[in-house]
Amino acid sequence: MGLGAWIGIVLVGVFIAGAFVASQDEAPRIGQVRLDALAMEHIEAAVRDGNLSEEAASERTRAWAGRLEAALERVAEERGVVLLTAQAVAAGAPDYTDEVRRRLQNAAPEDGP
Repeated sequence: MGLGAWIGIVLVGVFIAGAFVASQDEAPRIGQVRLDALAMEHIEAAVRDGNLSEEAASERTRAWAGRLEAALERVAEERGVVLLTAQAVAAGAPDYTDEVRRRLQNAAPEDGP
């Protein structure tokens, strides 16, 4: 086998190894969030504050939903994960619910999680 063939084999091996490493780096990591628990906590906080009008409660919930979406996006970006609802994950994914809850409380502690 000539030198050119060996160089070709080495280059193909390097290409395959590089593709494997790149695919490992690009594979998304999965995390889970218990959205049902966060929503229930928000509802319970709204019920405790029973003197809200229907319109005020609706506005509060819309604002909470916006903060939830922002918190989910920040956690996903900072942790480098794709967040799925816990019901969509069978097993093995880290749970980021507490981190999302903390971000929601820091954004508007009076609204509950």
